[in-house]
Amino acid sequence: MKTSNEIRKDFLEFFRSKGHTIVPSSSLVPGNDPTLLFTNAGMVQFKDVFLGAEKRSYKRAVSSQRCVRAGGKHNDLDQVGYTARHHTFFEMLGNFSFGDYFKKDAIAYAWELLTKVWGLPADKLLVTIYHTDDEAFDIWHTDIGLPADRIIRIGDNKGAPYASDNFWQMADTGPCGPCTEIFYDHGAHIPGGPPGSPDEDGDRFIEIWNNVFMQYDRQPDGTLVPLPAPCVDTGMGLERVSAVLQHVHSNYEIDLFQHLIKAAAELTGEKDLESKSLRVIADHIRACAFLIVDGVLPSNEGRGYVLRRIIRRALRYGWMLGMREPFFHRMLAPLIEVMGEAYPELKTKRATIEAALKGEEERFAETLDSGMKIFDEVSLTERRSYFKFCETQDLDYGLFTTQRSPDGKVTAIGVTTADDGRYVITRVVVVDKEQPLLTQVRFGSQEQYGPDQVNICLLVTNSEIDVGELSELTETFGQQIVNFVDNRRIEGRDVFRLYDTYGFPVDLTADIARERGLSIDMAGFEAAMEQQREQARAASKFAGSTALPADLVAKLKPTEFLGYEDLEADDLHVRALLRDGKPVDALNAGEQGTVILRATPFYAESGGQVGDRGWLLGSDDARFEVDDTLKLAGQFHGHAGTLKSGTIRVGDLLSAQVDGARRQAIVLNHSATHLLHAALRQVLGEHVTQKGSLVAPDRLRFDFSHFAAISQEQLAEIEAIVNTEIRRNAEAEVHHMGMQEAIDFGAMALFGEKYGERVRVLKMGGFSTELCGGTHVHHTGDIGVFKIISEGGVAAGVRRIEAVTGQGALDFIAAEERRLDAVAELLGGNRNDVVDKLRALFDKQKKLEKELDALKAKAAAGATSDLGAGAVDIAGIKVVAARVDGLDAKSLRDSVDQLKHKLGDAVILLASGADGKASLVAGVQGKGLDKVKAGELVAFVASKINGKGGGRPDMAQGGGEDGAGLVDALKSVPEWVGARLRT
Repeated sequence: MKTSNEIRKDFLEFFRSKGHTIVPSSSLVPGNDPTLLFTNAGMVQFKDVFLGAEKRSYKRAVSSQRCVRAGGKHNDLDQVGYTARHHTFFEMLGNFSFGDYFKKDAIAYAWELLTKVWGLPADKLLVTIYHTDDEAFDIWHTDIGLPADRIIRIGDNKGAPYASDNFWQMADTGPCGPCTEIFYDHGAHIPGGPPGSPDEDGDRFIEIWNNVFMQYDRQPDGTLVPLPAPCVDTGMGLERVSAVLQHVHSNYEIDLFQHLIKAAAELTGEKDLESKSLRVIADHIRACAFLIVDGVLPSNEGRGYVLRRIIRRALRYGWMLGMREPFFHRMLAPLIEVMGEAYPELKTKRATIEAALKGEEERFAETLDSGMKIFDEVSLTERRSYFKFCETQDLDYGLFTTQRSPDGKVTAIGVTTADDGRYVITRVVVVDKEQPLLTQVRFGSQEQYGPDQVNICLLVTNSEIDVGELSELTETFGQQIVNFVDNRRIEGRDVFRLYDTYGFPVDLTADIARERGLSIDMAGFEAAMEQQREQARAASKFAGSTALPADLVAKLKPTEFLGYEDLEADDLHVRALLRDGKPVDALNAGEQGTVILRATPFYAESGGQVGDRGWLLGSDDARFEVDDTLKLAGQFHGHAGTLKSGTIRVGDLLSAQVDGARRQAIVLNHSATHLLHAALRQVLGEHVTQKGSLVAPDRLRFDFSHFAAISQEQLAEIEAIVNTEIRRNAEAEVHHMGMQEAIDFGAMALFGEKYGERVRVLKMGGFSTELCGGTHVHHTGDIGVFKIISEGGVAAGVRRIEAVTGQGALDFIAAEERRLDAVAELLGGNRNDVVDKLRALFDKQKKLEKELDALKAKAAAGATSDLGAGAVDIAGIKVVAARVDGLDAKSLRDSVDQLKHKLGDAVILLASGADGKASLVAGVQGKGLDKVKAGELVAFVASKINGKGGGRPDMAQGGGEDGAGLVDALKSVPEWVGARLRT
């Protein structure tokens, strides 16, 4: 039997022998399409070749492409674990022709590989074709010899012309064409019919290979124009064909998955290798590992959030198997064993993958238990609503159907729920009024009543059931209960709480709900999400500041930016004026407003770079101070500020003067941000991507994806690399080009960003190449010096670095030196011996602290000796309530422990006061624990001194105000203890 690795190799080598170039799998993050979430088919990396926008050195290609279908249009996540063939990650085997061979050769190659190389029986294969593709029919029937009854024509089965399972198109317009799909027949013993039949969704006939023949160019009006060079695009799932060749029915039974499932079973202790949880874990480790290999890290947006959802789904299934400690990252080792040879990057990036997975496990572990308790609480509330419904019908449980047999017996079917939310179905056969008979029964379909029907009868009826009453229950009432059961759901507000507070992705909540026979209220969840978004927008400092009236936008042309080279400009037409966000004809002295010009050297805030400041000058001494420059409606530069003198009218000509010193400081920081980004990727790994930035005149702030804190050694290396690039004094080259050309040039495209047809690329030597519309230095040496001033985490999986450059860096270093000199002066030394003197000081401090602890212990021992002698005996329990000043909380606890040891059966409360605050420690030991709890005692005393307290039954602590109330509180302790001992 061939292994999955051998099958992959067979495929690649077969097509190599047919003149195909083996092309490595592209990244799961599509480099040529920022709008596509993940690579989900083999043709993605060849998309521009098919469109004619890119030329390759070969016309025949073959690949084994790593694919992910989780999120976006193609999302199989919620099906994984429930079916035999859905996966988040899979490998697509494909052969491609770019204007070379076409249908005849493609079909012949497929048949040869399946029947000659792999030896599949010809009578086990059947195919589908597009209903008008007579050419494909003739090839299959005449050339291949496939019987006509095993060639099925599929028409437009999706409600529109050319909308068919057997007609493929890349988009609404562009390359498209018919396809032929090859199916494997598992045999008549498996339910299901052939493709195109009413029973086609069964498991008997499984599609294993799709050959797409791109021969048309679809026009906007829907007409099809023949392509001058038709192409072939094929795809075959490695997992599916492996199942066929290994003679198993489920993908999870192939060697690759069995290795992972057994590893997951060993980690979790699960014995059932058919467990859905093991399948989920085995599937998800593949998607997670390869996504991290390709630079995706867990986050709260975009691709990173999809990864987070997959990880957390796997962790939840591990939790179901009893896993409470991080385990998922340990699945990487068995994955490397089974896939590391084909994908060596799993080995080279092992440390990165494990660290990212373990970090996410540890984060989610903090909320998973709490979230599951909340879910249980929510579902319990829902179940209670069911019982409440039943109570309104004056029933102990829901009776929703009754039936009288010819012999007079009445059967009643009842439903209730067990503690775990599953349904319990009970059938009561009433033989007569005196002797009802209970039977156990499975009832209803799994889809209708939950995944696991139990057959244990939990309800016990009695002789009070009246046969007549049962028989009179109406069908309408029965349907009410059925409808109630079918519509049980988790409310949207609760779904949102699990998402927002406990980090439960919505599809994870839906997954759990489905297992318990519940649905989720998506509309309510979306409403809660929108409410949160509205609150965020309302709270935003700049809410509405970048909006413009629609009629004004329609009249204006986009502002021309002059500021890449010039900081001053004359004869600039005033196109619009705004006051309080509304258009006006003029601004007068003293008024605040916004000026929109035809062109401007002022940079508007965008891409993290803050807006410019400066002056707009007009005739008649008009002087407008620009406090900020904003990007309005995405295309206009709004100069926001105050008119200091004169008047400005729409149509006036103004001169613009940008604050040059401020702009230059911003420029240094912006260019340094690019160098920092490249240095981070070099030191930490290519998974680092920008998550946010601020480029201001006094500092730069850069947020980026990374799963762990950065060591001081790494920070020093990053800083040194940036300064090295500064000293190289490389030219900062600006290039304007098409988007695809920019990607080929090496520029990074960020998912979710919108780019125009032409983009601006900044290239600094051979070190950094990024898409950027900001302002920059001419040479890296202009930056002068770069200094990191802080690093820390801002969110899960997101780190932040703040830094300064140029004069700001020199000022920071000088200030640090002054602080160092001040410390040295305090220590009576100089910069060179500061560390030694501090070390000596700390050693002395530790020695003195030990001596102080010894003195406190001695004082505590003396205090307890006196206190023990004054203990009050209440019902055989020694009670001590006293004030012992001069002791801290730890010493108080030690004193309580010593008294407990000395007195045996005892209740003790000690207090100590300092600076107006009182500390309390209570302890209970021996027979007193039966009725007196230390937590309750300390809470009682604390409540009398305006404080709080609590803890374990045997030891607790608290605090409050140190005053007269403390004396009275301590006096009341014996009475409080006595009252409890007497109950």
